[in-house]
Amino acid sequence: VGLCTLAAPISCMKMIAASVNTATFLPLPETEDGFIGENAVRKIAEMLPKMNAAAIGCGLGNSENTRAAVEYVIRNADCPIIIDADGINSLAANINVLKERKGQTVLTPHPLEFSRISGIPVAEIQRDRIGKARAFAMEYGVTLALKGANTVIASADGECYVNTCGNAGLAKGGSGDVLTGIIAAMLAQGVEPFRAAASGVYCHARASDILADRLPMPCMLPTDVISVLPEVYRG
Repeated sequence: VGLCTLAAPISCMKMIAASVNTATFLPLPETEDGFIGENAVRKIAEMLPKMNAAAIGCGLGNSENTRAAVEYVIRNADCPIIIDADGINSLAANINVLKERKGQTVLTPHPLEFSRISGIPVAEIQRDRIGKARAFAMEYGVTLALKGANTVIASADGECYVNTCGNAGLAKGGSGDVLTGIIAAMLAQGVEPFRAAASGVYCHARASDILADRLPMPCMLPTDVISVLPEVYRG
């Protein structure tokens, strides 16, 4: 994207800025235990109208302030948003807030996160991934990428794709965050949400297949996936 702004608790910023030198930063007020603070929503509200897309949830932790921030973004963002990780976990107590959303929304849960927001046991989800993903996407008016082997991407109008590439090298903490970033970048560039989610899932998985020819899968890291994305986009 042309410009990426990272919002995170203020004490994280020096550490993050040392390794991420291509972003701008929005330091958020924080609590004593390092979660975002009560006034974080005010800071987010100042920045949100300037965004072409927003991703929320990665690494935020579970707290009442996280939940408030996620619900604020859902209710107020005019731009497309993607919700992942702790953003999804924050929805478990108030999933119907998604029905208040006026803009376009993408959710990227793994099966356990999907179980938390849908109330469906993981085993039942895994027996009918397409059916459960499609039903949820249609009920809540979102694009849903149900992650895992053969990720299912379902649209609000019932269309579904199933991704058939990728490998176990993606089974690492942080891989889902990379996927969120890929989809968010596509949304920011104006790609329609269902296409952005389906394309993002494919590009993420295709990158892992390229890496599998160069690295043993146990050695593959999420940052390695990022490094080969230019080859995927060029291909």
